[in-house]
Amino acid sequence: MSAAINWSAWRSAPDARYADDFSPHFVQALDGAAEAHATLRNAPAGERTLAVLCSVYNGSTLIPGTLRELVQLLRAGGYGADLFIILNAGGGSAREALLRRGLPADLARLKREFHVDEALLGRTDARGIRLDWEPEDLAPGRIRLILIDQTARSEAERGKSVAVQLAMEFFREAALKSGYGPQYMLMIDAETRLRRVDLARSRYAVQTETPAGLEEILQAVQPGRQFSGSRLFMTHFDESGEPEWGRKTPPLQHTSTVMMGSWALSTLNGGATAGDFRDLLAINLGWTRAYPRCRIEDSLMCFMIRALGAGYAVLDDVVHANICPSLPVDAMNQFLRWRQGLAALRREVGERYYATIYKSSATYFLYVLYARLRWSDFVRFRDILPGMPQVEHLDYVATRQPDDWIHG
Repeated sequence: MSAAINWSAWRSAPDARYADDFSPHFVQALDGAAEAHATLRNAPAGERTLAVLCSVYNGSTLIPGTLRELVQLLRAGGYGADLFIILNAGGGSAREALLRRGLPADLARLKREFHVDEALLGRTDARGIRLDWEPEDLAPGRIRLILIDQTARSEAERGKSVAVQLAMEFFREAALKSGYGPQYMLMIDAETRLRRVDLARSRYAVQTETPAGLEEILQAVQPGRQFSGSRLFMTHFDESGEPEWGRKTPPLQHTSTVMMGSWALSTLNGGATAGDFRDLLAINLGWTRAYPRCRIEDSLMCFMIRALGAGYAVLDDVVHANICPSLPVDAMNQFLRWRQGLAALRREVGERYYATIYKSSATYFLYVLYARLRWSDFVRFRDILPGMPQVEHLDYVATRQPDDWIHG
């Protein structure tokens, strides 16, 4: 069992020994999380309920299938849920797939199409998210789909980090004013599709036919102690928005599938991150205020969770789909953007602390050997061996062009 978070004295946590290397902004994120949690800790939690957050821009073929599968899993588990879908910067093509003209008839259509109990519409203004109804606690089994129409007036108002900040400030206000507080929070992407994995077979068999894994992710959450998530599985999607689980991916993306979430690269992967509602709300409030332009919040949150004295579980037997670009140049750029985010993260937390999660190349290679022996029919040595030098090259480029998490 993970240690409990001591929100008021995180500097006494085991990983605080690296605190001398932390940047002022990272300290600000930790202090902000602690201060936010102090205002939320006495609010009651509704059992078997959760708030789901997804920021969407484009992805018109992806988000409908993701919502259908998620509702199916929620119904099977008897969960009540508020599905907050933020149409980031207007939503792009996703708006056409979901909201269309924004008329009441659209909401009635969404209610039927996604088998939810209510479909509601919200908007953003200079003060944040605005709804025409007061948030109320959920009952198990009741599901509400809430579309937030976020119009960006400038480039600074675009991006997932902006959408997450808007949502977290809204959750905080609702918790303080009306006691709103589901049991869990789950953060997903437009293409998140959950599947179980059969680890007994040498081929690392993803059980593609039936959505599964949500129950396992939520049951791994320990309030005040442990967050949880699934492993990443890079996959192509067809034109209708369905994952092509068996289609071969480029070397860099196959390497990511093998490595991400393993003991060699033990990080949550963003496509399905869960926690106690108040714990995850506090963490998100901390980083969004300190780093308004961060693009790799999943990795950042891992370092924050550890620095605060808690832990997280990456489930080996549950994966979520992460979209793999079809064109090689796009696949390379996808990986480079991620490494540029990691270069910024390394700068913020310091080399020593960074190496506790993102290990050395030698450790990566040892894990590849282990994975090849365990899942010989799945791990493609001929792709990973050339892929690892590509990773080293992109790291070299990224360290010279790191993300700017403050100004974008």
